[in-house]
Amino acid sequence: MTAGGWGVTGRPHSPSEIKQFLLDIQSPVPIDLWVPDLMDFLHHHLDDLDPTYVDLKIPPCSYIQYQKAQTGAIPSNFVAIGNAVMAVNPVFGQGMAKACIGAVTLDRFLGCLRKGKSIPTNFSKRFFALQAARIDGIWYVILCRAFSLTNSVFDV
Repeated sequence: MTAGGWGVTGRPHSPSEIKQFLLDIQSPVPIDLWVPDLMDFLHHHLDDLDPTYVDLKIPPCSYIQYQKAQTGAIPSNFVAIGNAVMAVNPVFGQGMAKACIGAVTLDRFLGCLRKGKSIPTNFSKRFFALQAARIDGIWYVILCRAFSLTNSVFDV
């Protein structure tokens, strides 16, 4: 279970604190009624559980644009997908999407190898260019959303 947000101080560290945290959220859509009930259940059964409360600091978002590397700067058989290319705050929910896009893009390029072709000398350059065309939108949406919030940190 995760409870937190951008610039949130005093994060909850118990089921009762999590319940209050959730009830205090101002949202146009109210929290489902089962959520506070679940927190009450957890509070009453805390002795049966061994909860761990951890404050995590999410590193800055980053996007390594390999497609812009000079020819020869990276090996022709080098690929990177998912967080190895673009790391974003998990609050945006884009981690699996960009990893899947990278995997599908890589599969397209490796498909030619199954037909007996060798890796072309521009394999990485072509792969990163297509992957960028597919994931750039994720980056720009996240930039727009994050810069509307306080305490945004990016490596651009």
